Amino acid sequence: MTLSRHTIASCEYDAQVDLRTWTRTLDRMGGLVYLEVPFLQKEDAKARGARWDRTKKKWYADTAAALMDCWHWVPAEKEK
Repeated sequence: MTLSRHTIASCEYDAQVDLRTWTRTLDRMGGLVYLEVPFLQKEDAKARGARWDRTKKKWYADTAAALMDCWHWVPAEKEK
């Protein structure tokens, strides 16, 4: 399954979407979602719950709450 910024953005402000929905999304993605966080925004990402993967040198969200707060750093879908 591909998670895209569009998928998440479409439900960001939907009043029906809650933490359970974000948990299901995270579960479908294998427990973590890698993020594209610009260097100048790293402290903001960290404050929102993103974590740093030292091996891959990328930020990721591994909880529903972090994914909910970091959705705007989810990479856009690449066109084929």
